[in-house]
This record gives sequence, C-alpha cells and structure tokens, in this order.
Amino acid sequence: SCSEQAKKASIALQKLKLNASDEALLLKVVEAILPATNGPGAARLNIHHFVLIMADDCLSPEEQQVFVNGLFNLDLFCKRNFGKRFAKSDKAGQAEMLANIHSNQELNEKAEGERQMMKTFVGLCKRFTLQGFMGSEYYLTQIMPYELVPGRYHGCVPV
Repeated sequence: SCSEQAKKASIALQKLKLNASDEALLLKVVEAILPATNGPGAARLNIHHFVLIMADDCLSPEEQQVFVNGLFNLDLFCKRNFGKRFAKSDKAGQAEMLANIHSNQELNEKAEGERQMMKTFVGLCKRFTLQGFMGSEYYLTQIMPYELVPGRYHGCVPV
C-alpha cells in the first residue's frame, strides 16, 4: 500500500517518464483522434499503448522531449486558448481543440515556441494513432483483410 506502483504507467517504458494520469490523458487524446463509430475506437484497441511505445522507441531524444512536454502542457494550453481544459471537455470539444491546434489557425497563445510544440505533439499523436490502428488486428481482419501475395489464383475465368 505504500508503494508508488499504482501511479506508474501500465506499460514499461525505457526513456519516457510518465505516470498513470499522463497515460489517461493520452488515452483521451487518441480517442479524440479516432473515436468509436461503427467499429471500436482507439481506446478499446489500446492504441495509446502503441503511441507510447513508438514515442519511447522511435523518436529522437529531442522529439521525445517535445512529446512529453506537449502531453504535460496540453491541459493548460487548451485552458488558455479555448477556455477549457482538454481533460474536462466533452468528446466533440476535444476533437475540435486538436483540430484547431493541428491546423494553421491563429490561436490566442503569444509564445510561438509553445504553439509549435503543441502542433508537433498533436501531429505525432495523429501519426502514431493512425499507424497503430492500421496495424491492429481489428483493421487487418475486419476492414482490410490481409491476403498473401500474389493473391488468389483464378484458373478458369473467361477473359
């Protein structure tokens, strides 16, 4: 009961230092990027784990720092620019905030560096979320079933 294990992220990361609340915020970000519609959304497919692993393994140390800072500052950035914290907004509001951050729309934020950092963070999250979804078992079995090359052989087919 005295251990800090309950506050750690649910997956082991080598370079990123995140806790359970940071992981929960990232879960909300990826769910806003890829919400559940007719099929499962990013939360049900655990795409946030893929995003964390990709950020931990594949990004340079500078990009990892931008990713972590973007995740840590997302709530405050949204509060200053949109009037609400990201975590406290509804799903439609979260998707709109991410779209506004990623677009070239002018925000209230005066610091160009922070705006660029948030834009880079959202771009990385979108890229890894889509990559994780398109590599998921659901996508490769239900939406785009994989077929080995060279494909099917149709021997007796009229031309």
